[in-house]
Amino acid sequence: MINYESVHAHLHVVYVHWGFLLTLQTMNKPKTTNEVNQTKISKVQEYISRHYRDELPLSKLAEVASLAPTSLCHIYKAHTGSCLSQYINAVRIQHAKELLLSTDCSIKVVAFECGYSTLTNFNRQFLRHAGSTPTAWREKNIKDESYK
Repeated sequence: MINYESVHAHLHVVYVHWGFLLTLQTMNKPKTTNEVNQTKISKVQEYISRHYRDELPLSKLAEVASLAPTSLCHIYKAHTGSCLSQYINAVRIQHAKELLLSTDCSIKVVAFECGYSTLTNFNRQFLRHAGSTPTAWREKNIKDESYK
């Protein structure tokens, strides 16, 4: 006579083990090149977000991603559609806008606080990203903030 409870218990054990093995297989599945590259890009972007005030040489960013500098540039461009320097400037300009609205620091101080080593480059990048000079942007946006 077949003991159906025993068979059911054994099938349940096999089913549980099978599910466990499938989970392990999924966990140990090697990542695709695309997934690996996206992880590296995310690490670089996190590093930039934390260190935007500092000098960000390509060699350091490549080290963070465990890539050669030229490889990092190619992979970054392929995945994001923009250059690494554009991302760095966008992050810095966003922080500059926040400082321009929340402080009365001079434009020069804001520029240096956001990682720019020259006021000329800061002004050029700000104009490119914001469409106006830092001074004009501050005046317009502080005025807009006062009406809210």
